[in-house]
Amino acid sequence: MDARVLDKGTCFQTDIGMTGDYNSVIGMKKENAIKRMRAESNTPRLEPAEGEATISGAIITSNKGQKILFNRFKLVVF
Repeated sequence: MDARVLDKGTCFQTDIGMTGDYNSVIGMKKENAIKRMRAESNTPRLEPAEGEATISGAIITSNKGQKILFNRFKLVVF
């Protein structure tokens, strides 16, 4: 996860709130997604990945003129 606070105080994290199998492409099976990006013919439709469900995000606490607290989390659902 790439959560961070930038120089001027902007909080940043890619894919915040993303859910699904963490070892996937937007929650879909990697193999099919990669084939589709490469425009290979006879590519199967995207199918949901079957790994552990994961929820990731951030809790941001900020008060004007004070330090910004940026707590990221990743929750794996079994």
